[in-house]
Amino acid sequence: MSSEKLDQLFAEELALYSDLEKLIAEYIQPLQSNTLNLGSDLFALKPNLLNKLQQKQQEITKIHQKQIEDMRLFCQDTIFEKNHPLFFKFVSQCLDFSNLPPHSDVQYLCYLSIYKLLSTAPGTALISHLYHRLAIIAQKIKLYPTTDESMNVKEKEFELYHPDIHHYTSLYASAGKQSNLLPQPGFILFGHELIHLLHHLLNLAFKPKESLRYFEFDSSNPKCWLYTHFFSEPERFAQPYEYITIEGRNDLLNGLCENRLRTAYNLSSRESHRAIKIRKNDVRLQQYFFLTQKLSKNEPLSFWETEALRFSKTDGTLPSFLQSPKNKTKIAQPSVEDVENSSACSFCSIL
Repeated sequence: MSSEKLDQLFAEELALYSDLEKLIAEYIQPLQSNTLNLGSDLFALKPNLLNKLQQKQQEITKIHQKQIEDMRLFCQDTIFEKNHPLFFKFVSQCLDFSNLPPHSDVQYLCYLSIYKLLSTAPGTALISHLYHRLAIIAQKIKLYPTTDESMNVKEKEFELYHPDIHHYTSLYASAGKQSNLLPQPGFILFGHELIHLLHHLLNLAFKPKESLRYFEFDSSNPKCWLYTHFFSEPERFAQPYEYITIEGRNDLLNGLCENRLRTAYNLSSRESHRAIKIRKNDVRLQQYFFLTQKLSKNEPLSFWETEALRFSKTDGTLPSFLQSPKNKTKIAQPSVEDVENSSACSFCSIL
């Protein structure tokens, strides 16, 4: 078989992710309206939208199934070893599949992610850096299956946990730089975890407290709240290492990061480590994403948007960054009409 078929399927996959991003944008549009009833179900406004998103997800899964079949053939043909030397060197010398069932779909999903990453300059740089560093210490990345719907890595143990094909294309989304929610392609997540491993190999682990000071992540910086565990205080749970992995720094590995990978595939850039599954009960976190991003861009919040942030916390309190002196000026005072309208809303009992 020819690698042209794999490339064609990959182009179809990228087009589907572009369609998926547009559908998600249509879904979250009501969040950007001051007239939104914060207790409402967004899918009640567009009842067929969730079905459309799920259909798009199924199309992507079918593409992955075809890619797995073709990758099995690809790996059996010695001709392609000459044309793709770094791919074959990396999968044979740097990956340990002994903890997976023989010839499992997960193994070929890993192959596919590496093949896709090698189709661009940033991805090639990532794989090349890892190949040379792993060769120096004679270490391999051990692959393990997971029933989780996310991918994760244990850097010190060189262990990467990979979901099966059905979870690999789950409808997860993360906050984008344009106040949107972005789909999370599996090969991009794979690249994200490999960047974590590369940081570890280069002794670039970022300790939370040191990194907080270095990157000026503190409780008064709304940006920090996009890189914490859900509604946690930044001083305790900030994730500056995720910030570096996702958004990067020009003086670190020439800016190699997840967003550099995304840009190479014409995918929108990400601005948060938090990811959510698209479903009916995720309104609070989406509001939190959108409004926190507004603040991080020094855009003031309306009264209703401030109440949305308060509503997004289960205890009904404002996040601490809104209580800091330099951010209080970003909060609009309620008008008489706002107060009258708020008294009729179902969530006002927590204010």
